[in-house]
Amino acid sequence: MKELFPRNGLPNIIQKLENGDTVTIVYFGGSNTRSEGYRVMTADWLREKYPKADIRSVNAGINGTGSDLGCARLETDVLRHRPDLVFVEFVGNDGGDPESKARIEGIVRQIRKRSRFTDILFVYTLKERDVALFQSGEYQKGALMQEEVADYYGIPSIHLGVAVSHLVSEGKLVFTSREDVSISGAVVFTHDSIHPTIPEGHQIYTDTITRSFEVIIELRGHQGRLVHHLPQNPLVPANPWEYATMLSLDSLTTFSAGWSYMTPDDFALVRVQLVVPRPMASSRSWRGYHSAV
Repeated sequence: MKELFPRNGLPNIIQKLENGDTVTIVYFGGSNTRSEGYRVMTADWLREKYPKADIRSVNAGINGTGSDLGCARLETDVLRHRPDLVFVEFVGNDGGDPESKARIEGIVRQIRKRSRFTDILFVYTLKERDVALFQSGEYQKGALMQEEVADYYGIPSIHLGVAVSHLVSEGKLVFTSREDVSISGAVVFTHDSIHPTIPEGHQIYTDTITRSFEVIIELRGHQGRLVHHLPQNPLVPANPWEYATMLSLDSLTTFSAGWSYMTPDDFALVRVQLVVPRPMASSRSWRGYHSAV
């Protein structure tokens, strides 16, 4: 199985890194991104590889959240930093939700509309239940849906589960050990079947990403700056997720049926925000979402 699909690569950030410029990388995802794992390790690797560049890393990971909230918080957590590269990591929390393809596309289109020079990279983590799939030569359902988006927009993607599953098959890695103990001759990847150990488990993710970067750098050759393509029509017809945003409840004066305002004294959520997809010319009904942030 292939772990890297380079597609159009990462030409713009690589050029800036090679020039010794200031670059901003936003790591956007769930708990695996928020932790002090591959996010910190890959940024450190890039700093070592490009010592003349000023590399600024932004942690935009939120535990237990998927691409639905991601679409809504993109402006506040990602785009305002004017990123040169955005890591997108939501496969684990999205699972195989059929709507995730539309949501991931919504993220891509929001980024592309803001800047056609921002590079995007999809990274796909895995859970213990996914190992058997990889060993049989299959990717997760969620990753396959994101791959359709990656193909449509020329976005490179890295399947982090390929190396992990190989190590399991070779007896060099125990995916989950519930006890905080070392196992002779093998690395313990997680203690909960989801979150890699630090540094050992996340080092495997990091090694996969960094060797993929090396391939992307080599394939780039003498390619200069690239204006990324934004097709007029989305892959998912009438996709509303590129219009998702966050509104403070304080700015709302009226509520639709089923919604009411609750003060911190009424409810445990001290701060509540509403995710509102912009209405489209469609008969489809839209749902509201709230999230403690």
